[in-house]
Amino acid sequence: MDFLLGKTYLPSDFIIFSFHGDEGKFCLPELGEDIYYEYEPRGNFGPEEISQYCKIRTPLIINTGCTLGNQALAHSFLAKACHTYIGSRDYIEGMSTAFFVVRFFYELYQNGRSAQEAFAAARSTDSETMLFEWFQ
Repeated sequence: MDFLLGKTYLPSDFIIFSFHGDEGKFCLPELGEDIYYEYEPRGNFGPEEISQYCKIRTPLIINTGCTLGNQALAHSFLAKACHTYIGSRDYIEGMSTAFFVVRFFYELYQNGRSAQEAFAAARSTDSETMLFEWFQ
């Protein structure tokens, strides 16, 4: 919560969220009532929670969790936090998400490609990496 609210956020050009996702929401474990802050929502985080709590600003967010590349979640981040959002539209293998991120940054920095070119190269690897979507 402190990160989303901007309390512990350090400005950067990219944020990579590495969460499990299900049905377009971040999967968050259920904790004991004494762990939560009074204002903190319980359960999984979706577009409504991002719209309500997100105060961070960064040019690009990559979300590696399953199903977190859906339009509703992407648009909640685009409206509040970033100019470009990348996420997987379906359930994706963990190794594929790691490879996608590594290839994206390799193409961006080692080969000097634009973010869109790096995305296209990373996405083109196989049927799993093809699950990633670009939202702007």
